Amino acid sequence: MLNKKQRLSTNQVAWLIKKGHRFNNESLAIKFHLNKIQENRYSVVVSKKVYPLAVDRNYLRRRLYELIRNSNFKNISTDFIIIIKDHFIQLSPIKQNQVLTEVLQNITNQQ
Repeated sequence: MLNKKQRLSTNQVAWLIKKGHRFNNESLAIKFHLNKIQENRYSVVVSKKVYPLAVDRNYLRRRLYELIRNSNFKNISTDFIIIIKDHFIQLSPIKQNQVLTEVLQNITNQQ
């Protein structure tokens, strides 16, 4: 699990969904925007349409938070919301990790 400094609050998520830049993929949608603190912050959104059971949504969310925590993404002072799509859950866990890592690295390299 990410520490509190690296997670977005509910109000921050609502603001970022309205104002953030969007990156779409067949598996993920990512909203991102620069922040004023010197650390990246993340939130993972898994819809009930993707996983009807809360147990499954929370498991996927925890797994992605752990991947982010153990990764070495460049710190660019950005807030990220990772929105999971249907296609993402059809991928194997290894492929899911690869897709998420590639997308976040592409975004961090562009800025």
